[in-house]
Amino acid sequence: MAEGVLFDLAGKVLEVAGSFALQEIKLASGVKAELENLKSKVSTIQAVLLDAEKKASHSVAGQRLARKAQRCPP
Repeated sequence: MAEGVLFDLAGKVLEVAGSFALQEIKLASGVKAELENLKSKVSTIQAVLLDAEKKASHSVAGQRLARKAQRCPP
């Protein structure tokens, strides 16, 4: 009788642990997808800034703005 209770208890522990592990895997997968999305957005922002920098180098106002931007801390 005690063996049956222990067996059931072990089954419940494994069920809870499995559920927790599945949640963690889903969370990690979501974080990975968000990180890839963020990398894509940063890459786009870098490209836009590079284009703006090239265009700004051709105008006096743009050159002043570029100098100000270089003085700002990251």
